Amino acid sequence: ADWNPNFGDEAKVKPGRYGVSYARDLGPISAKLRGSYGRSIRPPAEGQKLSVAANPSLTEQFQVFGPFDTRLANPDLSPEHQQGGEGGMELYMGSRASLVVTRLNQTVDNLISIVGSTNAVNGPGLDSIRSIVPPNSTNDFNCSSAFRDADAYCYRYQQQYLNVGSIRNQGWEMTGSLG
Repeated sequence: ADWNPNFGDEAKVKPGRYGVSYARDLGPISAKLRGSYGRSIRPPAEGQKLSVAANPSLTEQFQVFGPFDTRLANPDLSPEHQQGGEGGMELYMGSRASLVVTRLNQTVDNLISIVGSTNAVNGPGLDSIRSIVPPNSTNDFNCSSAFRDADAYCYRYQQQYLNVGSIRNQGWEMTGSLG
């Protein structure tokens, strides 16, 4: 098992790789059949599981919203992991020629992405906070209509890193040499 301080507190990680091969000489040709299955991980970047507080130097925002987080913490953030198998055959004719053929089928799960926007132009946030003061002419924070509720209170969007994606990688690899 792996541990990393950037893993979420609830993350479960099980990397490892297992393989088998069989090699045999057939006259002047050496042949090898091989196969493996495994799982590898890429941990979250430093700080991705943590919340990020708004910058206190933005006085106008603090007067309207009070202290708040622009990015929410994610204690469940898991590492991205790739798993799958591959198999192949290798043929060697001394140092004159070789042929290596590999078939692979891999899936990458738990891809990490930031979800939510901090402005209405790029889409809604993951969550939001409501202003602590009602709008009026003296504290009318620059807030477009997309950020207001029916009572004209302003909202500020928040973001969070989440495990949201998967991709699949499959195919054939072939290498040969003649010399």
